[in-house]
Formats: sequence, C-alpha cells, structure tokens
Amino acid sequence: MTQTNIKNINKYCVNSLSETQNIATQFAKQIKTGTIIVLSGDLGVGKTEFVKTICTELGVNDVITSPSFTLINQYESDFANIFHIDLYRIVRQDELFDMGFYELFDTSNSIFFIE
Repeated sequence: MTQTNIKNINKYCVNSLSETQNIATQFAKQIKTGTIIVLSGDLGVGKTEFVKTICTELGVNDVITSPSFTLINQYESDFANIFHIDLYRIVRQDELFDMGFYELFDTSNSIFFIE
C-alpha cells in the first residue's frame, strides 16, 4: 500500500460565475509549477471557467475550451505549460496509456488540471 501525502485540499461552494472567477484569480496568484489540481463537479458547474480564468491570469493568450472531446488541451504561458485533462469518458486504464497520459507528468514547468 502506498500512502499519498496531499498537502492541500480546498473545497469551494460557489453560486455564480463571478464567484468562480474571483476564486480562480486568487488561486492563480498562489499556484506553482508541478501542481496537480483535480476538479470535480457536474457538467456545467464552472470547471472550465475556473481553468480559463487561471490561464488568463497566467498570461495564456489562446482561447481556452473544455477538453471534453479532445481529452487533453495544452496551453503555454511564460510561467508554465498548462494541461487541462478530462478523464470523464475514460473507462479502462489502458486508455490512459493510449492517450499518453502518464508521459505528460514527465514535463517540467507544468501545471495540471484534471477533471
């Protein structure tokens, strides 16, 4: 059995788009490369908006979209490479290998958002 040391667990309950954006803006000021952020919530609750706001704060100039169909979106800024990953449709572990999921974490100077 392997024990995982989780440094910070934050749970937020928001009631509006502006609250989501405010939390993301504050979060972006504290984020470091190497961070893995797991986002959980129903479809349409604001997970992509959260990532979009953080990417904007970190200087990403691309259009930020949901990775629901592509499974992995990658964005670049001067601060970090940002990976936004959607595992909702993944059923078997071999699908993770096929999509190159594990190789992503060999990338230095990156931040990961996983849904």
